[in-house]
Amino acid sequence: MKLHRSSNRPLFPQIRRDAFTLVELLVVIAIIAILAAMLMPVLNAAKQRSQVAVCLNNMRQLGLAFHMYATDNGDWVVYSNWGPLNHIQGWLYQGPQAAINAALTLPAPQKGPLGTSQACPPINLTTPVVQKFIYKANAFAPFVANAGVYWCPSQQATSKASQWFQNVFLSTPGGNTVSGNDIYSSYIMNGAINGFPNPNTQNPTDLQLYKLSNIHFRADNVILWEPEDKAGSFNDGSSKADANDGGEPSKRHVHGCVVLRLDGGTELQQYLYMLSQMKDFPGYSPTVPNGTHWNNEFFYAPGFKDGGYNEGNGASPDQ
Repeated sequence: MKLHRSSNRPLFPQIRRDAFTLVELLVVIAIIAILAAMLMPVLNAAKQRSQVAVCLNNMRQLGLAFHMYATDNGDWVVYSNWGPLNHIQGWLYQGPQAAINAALTLPAPQKGPLGTSQACPPINLTTPVVQKFIYKANAFAPFVANAGVYWCPSQQATSKASQWFQNVFLSTPGGNTVSGNDIYSSYIMNGAINGFPNPNTQNPTDLQLYKLSNIHFRADNVILWEPEDKAGSFNDGSSKADANDGGEPSKRHVHGCVVLRLDGGTELQQYLYMLSQMKDFPGYSPTVPNGTHWNNEFFYAPGFKDGGYNEGNGASPDQ
């Protein structure tokens, strides 16, 4: 008997495949992993650049406030909050600082978002008590409406794991008590702008305040910068560009530290260059003898031949 095969039916039917094989799936996963590894550094760099841009904009707004304050106050430069004890209104707060911390302490058994009794400003920027005792009470209040301007986005101040939270906000790393440090901004003002006055004075007339038009001021003088996240950097609203006064620049931004200059310009300045301009850091400028005429962009205090490099804290001017 002769067999006949239908012309439209294959002798060996093909097997239909609706899914990847294991090998194909592994290849796809490997390709995705390689692409992700290539993109992550690019995305991370883009994030860092955006944080620098926000930080520069923050500084620019604070620079505008600095100049508008002088315009509205007879050309007088704002007080730098040099010292935590006095009650004089400054750029960041109006002391004494102990009264502010007391006002920000929550009644027992309440706890703030970070688990302490302190109403931490980075998380509670819009809280009425924080606004009342800090950002609506300082000298820049008429010119800076958004309290977020005082904070660098890369500081991670709302994270318990951050250096700021452990080293500045808490009394001891890993502890549960608040340090009482100045925790109102990522930035500090250069005490040179007020001639490094006596931090304990209670009389505004004892401060060495100067006018913006003072001949000792230059356009490139630094008035604000980001300090390293250490307790000594945030004991008040101001510092000296000195290793012994918490003046070390921050390493939050990979390529440098953001600064604000007297002319209102902002800049991402290289970390090592900043150290070379500051006192008692590796690579700092040569020792300047007392009475020597000398200054740089960080040491320019009027009335001092050395710009306050060797003096300060109420020392008598020498020129």
